[in-house]
This record gives sequence, structure tokens and C-alpha cells, in this order.
Amino acid sequence: MLDIKKLTFKYDNTPIFNNIEFQVNSGESVGIVGPNGCGKTTLIRVISGVLEPFNGEIYVDGQDLKKLSVVERSRHLSVAPQMPEFPLDYTVYQMLMMARNPYLSLFSWESKQDFDIVQQVISLTEIEYLVERLIRDISGGERQRVLLAMTMIQSTKTVIMDEPTASFDLGYQIEFYRIIKLLKSRGIAVLLAMHDLSLAAQCCDRIIILFKGRIHAEGNPKEVLTEEILSDVYNTPIKVMYHPDSESPVVVSTDRTN
Repeated sequence: MLDIKKLTFKYDNTPIFNNIEFQVNSGESVGIVGPNGCGKTTLIRVISGVLEPFNGEIYVDGQDLKKLSVVERSRHLSVAPQMPEFPLDYTVYQMLMMARNPYLSLFSWESKQDFDIVQQVISLTEIEYLVERLIRDISGGERQRVLLAMTMIQSTKTVIMDEPTASFDLGYQIEFYRIIKLLKSRGIAVLLAMHDLSLAAQCCDRIIILFKGRIHAEGNPKEVLTEEILSDVYNTPIKVMYHPDSESPVVVSTDRTN
């Protein structure tokens, strides 16, 4: 479980967000959405430990994040950042195996369990065709798939993703939804910062709208992704329809001139 208490962050004394509080429970997916510049990525970077908060506390599995070593933190929390830097001369399989490093002691080698976990995730994420290729030779969308697989291989109870579907085509967005359901079925808490509101509505049990440095709205997708709220936050006319199968909100902008 992820528990955020009164989290505040500033750049050069300029507040980016103030007193942010929310939880992500085991087996739950929560989406952070909001207009460009609202602080979604900054919030993810603070929660993941890349940036230090001005104030507030972050607990993962009941552990105070600031009191954990880097290795201890990586056993509780896995993070898929928006634009990671990969070593281009590594193969995909080498990258996947690196996700087991938090569980290796100094000078130890991977165990059969480590190899089995990697192979299982390769199958689940359907990236068998990538494993022997160099990172430099695969597309941006394929790198995102590798990164998603690495977060699963890391075997933590909390997973954080920043714009995880930015480079995915429509087909793999559907596959991503399947993987989120799988993570939740295993009792994993999932926090997603997302730009695509309709996809967030499908993937997330709860939506948090970040706006002007605070939580503007929070609730299930139908409660939060309304025409009134979204038109106000995004400062443009918004139309909300509903998916014919899942009945989740489908969000589109409308022409101001009509």
C-alpha cells in the first residue's frame, strides 16, 4: 500500500503542489491526471525518491520511505519513469535480469527463482520476440514494454508508472489494461500518471485530478471525469460519452466555435 501524507514540493520557493494526501490500497489502481504543467511527473518523482519533498511523508507497505536505503526501497517500490535512459548496448534480456538486482547480495549470482520470474514475465507481457535484441535496435514503444516488464520482475507490492502508454499503439493499450488487471489481482497497488483520460478511466479504480497545486477532484472515473469538472480544469469544452462495453467514460474535446 502507498500512503501519501501532506506532501508539499517547491522549486526555488515556488510551490508546485501543497499538502497532497491520498492512498493507493493493495489491489487498487489509481490514476493521476491533469493539464500539462500541473505537477503529475514532479509528484511521481517525489514519491519515487528522485526529488526530496519540502514537507510531508511517504509510506510504502507501512515503511517510511525516507528511512529506507536505496536497496530496501527498491524491494518495496518499483518505478517506470516517463523517459528512462537505457544502456543501448545491452540486450533486452540483460535489462530484464537487472530488475532482480535488489534481491542479490554482493558478489552473488541470480538463482533459479530469479530466472523463472523473468521468464514468466516475458511470457505474460508477450515480449519473447525482443529478448535477444539490443536496446538500441528497438522502438520507443517496445522500450516502454520492456520497462513495464522490469517493474513486474522487480516483484514489489507497489508499482508507480509515469505516462506508461505514451508510446503504445492502440493494440498494446488494450494489452496494457490486461496487465494492470493482472497486477491488481496479485494484490499490487498501482499508481499511474496519465495523459489519456479515456484510457485512465478504463485502467483505474479511482482518479485524482491534480490542478493548481492541489487535488481538485477524487473519486471513481464516472464521479470525476464529468463534463463540468473537465471543462473547468482543461479550460476547453469537453464532451463525455460512455464505452459501449465497459461503460467507462470516453473523453473528447469539442470545437469552441460550434
